[in-house]
Amino acid sequence: MQKIKGLKDVPIQIHDNDALGLSDYAKALSAFILSADTPITIGIHGDWGSGKSSLMYLIEQKLKAQGDKVYSLWFNAWQFSQFHNSEQLSISLLSHFIDEMERFGGTQDSLEVAKNALMACTVTKEPIKTNSKNIRDLKREISNLVAETLINENNRIIVFIDDIDRLVPEKALDLLEALKLFLELKGCVFVLACDYHVIAQGLKQKFNLSENDLKGFFEKLIQVSFNMPVSQYNAQDFLMTMLDEHLGVTYSTEQDKNDDAALYLKLVTYSAGFNPRTVKWLFNNLLLLKFVLETKGVLKSDSVSHVNEKMRILFATLCLQHSFSAMYNNLLYYLHDVGEAENISDEKVTETNEFLTELRKSETFKQEEGEFAEKKVGNAYQLANFMGAFFDAIQLQSDTSENSEDMLNADEIATLNNIMSFSVAIVGTPPPPPPEWTGYWFVNVDNGDWGYRTWEDNRKYGFISAGHSLAFKRLSVGDKIYAYAKGLGYVGFGEIIKEAVMIKDFVVHEESLLQSELNGAESEKWVVGVKWLKTVPKEQAKTFSGVFANQNVVCKLRHEQTLRFVHKHFGK
Repeated sequence: MQKIKGLKDVPIQIHDNDALGLSDYAKALSAFILSADTPITIGIHGDWGSGKSSLMYLIEQKLKAQGDKVYSLWFNAWQFSQFHNSEQLSISLLSHFIDEMERFGGTQDSLEVAKNALMACTVTKEPIKTNSKNIRDLKREISNLVAETLINENNRIIVFIDDIDRLVPEKALDLLEALKLFLELKGCVFVLACDYHVIAQGLKQKFNLSENDLKGFFEKLIQVSFNMPVSQYNAQDFLMTMLDEHLGVTYSTEQDKNDDAALYLKLVTYSAGFNPRTVKWLFNNLLLLKFVLETKGVLKSDSVSHVNEKMRILFATLCLQHSFSAMYNNLLYYLHDVGEAENISDEKVTETNEFLTELRKSETFKQEEGEFAEKKVGNAYQLANFMGAFFDAIQLQSDTSENSEDMLNADEIATLNNIMSFSVAIVGTPPPPPPEWTGYWFVNVDNGDWGYRTWEDNRKYGFISAGHSLAFKRLSVGDKIYAYAKGLGYVGFGEIIKEAVMIKDFVVHEESLLQSELNGAESEKWVVGVKWLKTVPKEQAKTFSGVFANQNVVCKLRHEQTLRFVHKHFGK
């Protein structure tokens, strides 16, 4: 039986575990370290969780293969700040450096002299960077200690300093400035892991430095900069390892596994971005929910979906939840009343597909107001691309209909709703329950001229059109609606007086609304009859910042602030 295990948030430490493909970079950097003139400082830059520590461990592994030629030591700045005097973090680093020299063969006399020199800097209680005489003495003794340890001129002491960017910016700057005084030690190579942007932001806040000044600061400190090659990671191989070794997902063919891994990669790329730490977080939560669904008897293959498909849908939901929480909540609310497949009407299937189609268009989110405004849901292009991958992830092989690649059927919608309902267990703050329905409906109207009908015709003849959508079949005689012109605001309030029919069958004053200029396709569009109680021209549309707006042709209006607003302008 395969052992399923969670993922530890620890760096890669041996080459055999390198699913990201960092080993080649580690080999190149280690070769550079061995050949470069010393002293030299190398900066490894990357976002939090991008693999900086893993790369440094792999570099150390390559260097250790050189035998006695190389000595290495580590200093985790953030850990030392937690368990040592954070006010004198640079002192802690130098004390650790001296202690490690004993392990490398430093004599007791030299070690004692260096420790006394360091103590002299400590007891003065002055910042180490400003105590000139004591600093000169300390630099001299540490330099002597290093020279004594490195008998062969080809030997190296490699100092790995990790997690500088996890410090409070001011402390990180103090440590870096102090380091500048001690980096010129012959035979020493300092390898610093930090996020350049975090440190730069701290410098800007503290000293109000320009971009050129920031560049100058780092060039004085760091002679060689290396950016983590995130875009070059073997991301798909990494994800396949996650699926195989940590989730125990099995596939009938290698091609199915590759296809799924490619889809997982799309979901990650368009949501959180491929960051190893974030991917581990997603997979650990996926593993937790896997156990939950297995306990509930949900995670098993059936005539509708395979277990792999359910896992993929769950992962897509976690990505949506992690990176686009507003959209996640919106979709969760939308699916709230869906129910089992046999209870989902054809109209609801059509409406859901129309809804998901709109969510795959960047134009949907490029608006200033409404629940899908870009400022609420995130980058329009990124979200639209993600929703495209999300749509691919929720499709099932059991749907063999002609338009299966473009449309979901009732089984697929019900499966998504069922799987998604379990994902609410994974968040810091669970989403609030959907607000109660106010009893009023939201209806979209086109804000432009339709060629054969305009908003003015809607007002004049008492109807509203839904194009080819069946969504208006949700409306019954007596229902109250508020009409919204996309991108403009609310333009009308009315009561349904005729249920949905095709436009060719809609009669106004004993005559069909159908005009001679309508072609066959246009005559198949749907309309409902409306008794308009109050309307305004589209140029006078009513709106406010944060107004409710939706891509659906028809949906329930639940937003209390919007309801108060339309009541004020149109009545109730």
